[in-house]
Amino acid sequence: MESPRRSPLPFVERIACSTLLIAAAALLMPASAPAGFLGELQAEIQEILDSNPGSVVKVVSSYRAPADGAEQTPVRVVSGVVWDAHHVVTFDPALGRASWIEIRAEGMEARQASLLGQDPISRLSVLQSTKELAAPLPRRHVPARNAEVILILGNPTGDRPSAKIGLVGGGVPRGLDLGPSEWMHITAPIGPGDAGGAVLDIAGKLIGIVAGALPETGPGDLSVAVSIARARRGLERLIAKGAQGEYGYLGVTAEECSDPLPCVQVTDVVPRGPAFEAGLMPGDRILKVNGVTVPSVDALLESVVYSPIGTALRVSASRGGSPLDVDVVIRRRTVGFDRSVDWAIAQEGMGAAEKKNLSPSHVSSPPTKALELFEAKFETLESEVDQLRFELERCTGSIPH
Repeated sequence: MESPRRSPLPFVERIACSTLLIAAAALLMPASAPAGFLGELQAEIQEILDSNPGSVVKVVSSYRAPADGAEQTPVRVVSGVVWDAHHVVTFDPALGRASWIEIRAEGMEARQASLLGQDPISRLSVLQSTKELAAPLPRRHVPARNAEVILILGNPTGDRPSAKIGLVGGGVPRGLDLGPSEWMHITAPIGPGDAGGAVLDIAGKLIGIVAGALPETGPGDLSVAVSIARARRGLERLIAKGAQGEYGYLGVTAEECSDPLPCVQVTDVVPRGPAFEAGLMPGDRILKVNGVTVPSVDALLESVVYSPIGTALRVSASRGGSPLDVDVVIRRRTVGFDRSVDWAIAQEGMGAAEKKNLSPSHVSSPPTKALELFEAKFETLESEVDQLRFELERCTGSIPH
């Protein structure tokens, strides 16, 4: 009696198994033997690449204005992902200092681009192209799951994207100052220029943008990506409003706590800031904002950053075990969002000369009408000085929310 025939492994399992068996298969399988599921895997990857030409691009940037008649010398290369007909999303914190940006892809003429802006929470950059781009990758708005099989596409050469198979790993260590709701650990090896590339699910849908390998995080370094499901709101806001988009500011530093439910405890309050004027104090435990629970610092930051300027947010907190409700009027943020880890990624792989070119003295400021600049600075000067003085006195390295 013949034993029942085993059904083929589901495609997800075949991909996971292939990462372990591919070396053994190459050694043990005769050249004339059928490729089996490894061949099917390769065909699936090839189909994804063929069906999305030009959707993953090379981003070249320069940080020194050329002398008269001289050519631009690219000093930095990352990958990028086409978001729509005229926008590319990438991860490169250094782009804010670039004097020249160009987008390249297979079968496409090089296109000059400008930095539209950088989302303050995800730290993703949006580039605006001077000409129409290729069709974007389909996107998935459901967050990635732990151990989900993924495909990484990078394009540091400007030709055909390179492909790597990996898995979504566990969470990102809190000590790295990365928002766990925005970031995911990926197991695929990240090479030079892969930052800004695409993280796809097995259906070929975009689920993340590669941030890069964080140096000095242990054997092999830790590779991370930004979740598209989490970052989509900020990216769409940035594209709609551009660099002039305003972000809200609460005026506190905080840490996560339990009360007994997850909450956020205020550790410091910026003098004369929105929270200060509303009566919040260090030690207060924030439970909800406008009736929505804030279980983490990231949740608090998101509830504030994207709120319209001048909006009054009802903050429900506790002080010494007693309930406390205050209305905080959100102001325009004037303190930057840069975090040290951004520059750890940005400078990874750069030479000394390239790092020197990132100095502000080598970069011209973008043209701004003098009157508009004066009015904007005058309006926020007092608040900005207070905030900066507070940060210098505390020297905690925390980002005010």
